[in-house]
Amino acid sequence: MRKTTLWALLLNLGFCVFAAADIKPIGVGISNPVIVGQGGTGATSLTDGGILFGNGVAAIGATDVLTNGQLLIGDGTEEPAVATLTGNAAVAVTNGAGSITLSLVSSSATLLGNSVNLANAEVTGTLPVANGGTGATSLTDGGVLFGGGTGAVTASAVLTNGQLLIGDGTTAPTVAALTAGAGVTITNGAGSITVAANSLENSTPTANGAIGYSQTNKRLGIGDGTNSQQIIMGIWDSWTPAFAGFSANPTVSFSRYARIGNTIVAAFLFSGNGTSNATTYTMTLPVAARSATSGIMMGAATNNGSATTTPCRMDSRDASTTADLYLDSGATAWTATGGKGCVGMIVYEAN
Repeated sequence: MRKTTLWALLLNLGFCVFAAADIKPIGVGISNPVIVGQGGTGATSLTDGGILFGNGVAAIGATDVLTNGQLLIGDGTEEPAVATLTGNAAVAVTNGAGSITLSLVSSSATLLGNSVNLANAEVTGTLPVANGGTGATSLTDGGVLFGGGTGAVTASAVLTNGQLLIGDGTTAPTVAALTAGAGVTITNGAGSITVAANSLENSTPTANGAIGYSQTNKRLGIGDGTNSQQIIMGIWDSWTPAFAGFSANPTVSFSRYARIGNTIVAAFLFSGNGTSNATTYTMTLPVAARSATSGIMMGAATNNGSATTTPCRMDSRDASTTADLYLDSGATAWTATGGKGCVGMIVYEAN
């Protein structure tokens, strides 16, 4: 055997060999198995198909053979864990031999988590009502919101003083204010509505059914849509009649009237007759009459200074306060001279 071959054999067997006398001895030690510190694995067997892990100066470790879908998932501190992906209600995980398939559970499923940052600039579009949104991108500041079924939420304009939402039973409420009817006053303020009954005192209503009261005349008025009809309330009113057909008018000592609805009752007395200068005799009424010949008169006449034995007659004029007086029911004219007068009570229909 050659010297070099023997030398190599001895080294492999771990013997200590001395060469010639001038060569120093050399010590050679080899572990079995070769440890990691000497460049080995420190292991005598590694799992067939397993994945190897470093273990510091300790022997290299190995996993079992990975099953379908298994992965190495790290934790930042030690060797990775052998595990599989976990699905949820939205995502299904299908593990195969050397494959992993991820799929949505259904077409309506979502991959979103438990929360979404709506302030994120990447969020776009308008969330519809059907998905819990308003379907609108802007709503009037201070407006009242209205539902629209599955349509977008809408908003009213800002309500002005006294405006309310008034329903109609079918659509969105109407924005409107209260309407004052007869005898009512409505005052709208900022966030307030004041409803008050009108004062009846010193009012003359004409609206149908409206009521007013004159403290001065002690009369209650009820409107008929055109005029203020009056009902007597305790005392009669005074009026001052004017005359025509005289050179000197009669001296009036009493002239009063009362109104009950459209009926006028008037009475007048003279303390002195007038002096006639015409065959006609007119007198003004306290309230305009509705039509001609609508009155009844009960009274005594004086003609040319002499009292008559028949009652005088009064004819009213259409919508006028002027009435024509005659000597008798036959409409006999007066004498144009001497004393003239007619006193009594008249009843007629007011205009």
